[in-house]
Amino acid sequence: MKQNSAALTYPNNTGYLDVEEGMRNFKINVAGTPTSVINADISLTKDANYSVFAINAVSNISAVVFTDDLSTPASGKAHVRFLHLSPTAPAVDIAVASSGAVVLEMYPFPMELHSHHSMLEPTILMFA
Repeated sequence: MKQNSAALTYPNNTGYLDVEEGMRNFKINVAGTPTSVINADISLTKDANYSVFAINAVSNISAVVFTDDLSTPASGKAHVRFLHLSPTAPAVDIAVASSGAVVLEMYPFPMELHSHHSMLEPTILMFA
């Protein structure tokens, strides 16, 4: 079942799509071509929410899947996920621009092994 046929460019996304549970095949094609650069079988659990990201340069592209926590955060907190998805960038510090407070230090790529969820006070932040 095809879920999305429109070209998808950074930073756009499809939003959450309704997909049945079980083993599902995900294909990602180079825009405007029938060439699949990702062809991955991914097991999905009923009533779970997922984010699927295509990472790396097309010549070395792969899919990374994260289970999303859409539960209500603790009182006075917000769920925030930090991902390092740029294969050409070095490890990065994720810091609040207004205060310089470092939330994550030397956050590396590939982030498959380094996805990080943080509980933060709800506010408007700009990250440096």
